[in-house]
Amino acid sequence: MLIFLLSLSILAVASWIDIKKSIIPHWLNFSGIFLAILIHLWNGEVIHALLSGACIFIFTVLLILLIGDGIGGGDIWLMTFIGIAFGLPISNFIIMGAFLLAIIKVVITKRKEIQFAPFVLASFLLCIPLIMR
Repeated sequence: MLIFLLSLSILAVASWIDIKKSIIPHWLNFSGIFLAILIHLWNGEVIHALLSGACIFIFTVLLILLIGDGIGGGDIWLMTFIGIAFGLPISNFIIMGAFLLAIIKVVITKRKEIQFAPFVLASFLLCIPLIMR
């Protein structure tokens, strides 16, 4: 429950800042990553959390190399935070859901520039049944 509340808080603040300023501050992402690691240290699941975060980080960096510009550093670290917080099975659903929602918005609005954090938050909220089971 603690990791859920931390994630909800980080994603809500990241979304608000991203909408207002088109940036996700590193201090916010790194605070979330640090606190998620502490929670997993307490639960004894830190190795899995760090490996999941590393996989998500590598995936997003490779994605940037494939598609080029469009995903910023704040987006990478926000997705890494999700990977550390929830591990690979759930974080995959959250991140893929966010990409799907963002693609739908781009297709509908024909606007290529989007703020990604609100889509991560929306996907996170849609994945609550998976997270809370």
